[in-house]
Order: sequence, then structure tokens, then C-alpha cells
Amino acid sequence: MSESQYLKREMEQNPEEPEYLNDLRILRRFVQSGSFGYHQSNDVVFQRLKSRYPRAYSAFGAERRRETLET
Repeated sequence: MSESQYLKREMEQNPEEPEYLNDLRILRRFVQSGSFGYHQSNDVVFQRLKSRYPRAYSAFGAERRRETLET
């Protein structure tokens, strides 16, 4: 799993918000394990993070698609 460009950018812009960054890491982990598109998890934590951070969810999904196409 390569480093997320979106996550790097958010870490640079929001270094004083560890809870926000932790939420993004958890959301990314869900997306990397296949919770995107038709295969979304019904996990309550995933659903909450997805609805709270839709831009991050889309960015992580795009990164996941790109990684999948590269392999």
C-alpha cells in the first residue's frame, strides 16, 4: 500500500488536529481493504467516517482504483 497523497496533504495542512488525521487513516484503511463502491462495509464506524468526510472518501477511492489498475 503506497502512501496516500491526499493524506500527506492533509497532514501538512492540519498538523494540530490528530483526531481528524486519525479518522482519515481509519477511513483509508477501510477503503484499502475493499470498502468502496458496491462493496461498502456496513460497519457503523465506516458509515460515520464516510458521511463525515466525503471528499476524503472520494480521494481514497480514486487512489485505490489507480493502484488496482496499476497492478
